[in-house]
Amino acid sequence: ACRSGMGQSAAHAGGRGKQYLTICCCLSFGIFTQLMFERMLQATGKTVYTMITQTTGAVINIILDPILIFGLFGFPKMGITGAAAATVIGQMIAAVLAVVINQTRNKEIQLSLKGFRPDGTIIGQIYAIGVPSIVMQAIGSVMNYGMNRILISFSSTATAVFGVYFKLQSFVFMPAFGLNNGVIPVMAYNYGAGSRERVVKTLRHTVTYAVCIMAIGLLIFQLFPTQLLKMFSASDTMLSLGVPALRIISLSFILAGFGRFKMTIQMHKKVKITVLRTEYYQELAEQYAIPNLGKCPFHQKGQVLYMPLRETEGMVCSEFVMCYPPGIPILAPGERITKEILNYIEYAKAKGCSMTGPEDPEILHLNVLA
Repeated sequence: ACRSGMGQSAAHAGGRGKQYLTICCCLSFGIFTQLMFERMLQATGKTVYTMITQTTGAVINIILDPILIFGLFGFPKMGITGAAAATVIGQMIAAVLAVVINQTRNKEIQLSLKGFRPDGTIIGQIYAIGVPSIVMQAIGSVMNYGMNRILISFSSTATAVFGVYFKLQSFVFMPAFGLNNGVIPVMAYNYGAGSRERVVKTLRHTVTYAVCIMAIGLLIFQLFPTQLLKMFSASDTMLSLGVPALRIISLSFILAGFGRFKMTIQMHKKVKITVLRTEYYQELAEQYAIPNLGKCPFHQKGQVLYMPLRETEGMVCSEFVMCYPPGIPILAPGERITKEILNYIEYAKAKGCSMTGPEDPEILHLNVLA
């Protein structure tokens, strides 16, 4: 009878899990759109906006969960379906917010469907860089599945301890993951600029901060495992399993901090092989134009003129012009436009560099101070 009851309970849980996964997977375009546009913000160093979109999605999910699960404020009681609906609604709203922020705040990246078509070479480069991250995340999912299959053969309490651990460890790992996401554009810009010293310095500081965070997490797990488990109303049986488990698993925290940034380094090495180590990009870095400061545009009240590129020689630029690689601004507001700079812009365009900043995405015109 006991086994029969357990079988019915497992079948019921499996049915609920199927409902939840069906909704989340079929409506997963929200999370994919959110992630894609958040990565664009991270690529240009605007990680604060990424935090805003992720926080917005999470808060909406938290608010809608009890409303849709239990049917509060006149909404129907949807149970597990409501939990899934709250999740995808939060993802969709966060995705819309990420798109809007990119269009209004991320001036370095101009999105247009004009001339948009798949390119096998670019797709291949993206996957060459992304495969290590895909494998790492897949390994984590496979590991979780395997561990749950193993632990459930012992007891449901062991599985519960594993689930509680993952909820607790996220408070330690998330700040380290945030550092990792923030350091990628910083390292990329400096690598593109050929500043090896700043790349190494950035990595050294970031690893130090990450290790400090993980060390604090290690101390908390070692000293207060009972208090942590009681946050989840742990029974005596759960405490007897969970306390030694938290103490043993947390010993890996510091090494995990190093491992996370090792993966970042490997990704940058892959970028170096697939994108940056080409002859004409090296030429771009070597031929970078020397800036010539004209006047501060923020103290000027004169008219801004929109002029053809070649007619701006000798005038003062009022907008940024950047190309990547090497990732260094060619022009900044207040800088005088010289013939050398104009030649460099046309040279970078001819080499196929990604040009960003100006109002005119083709950079046939520039805004200058009258």
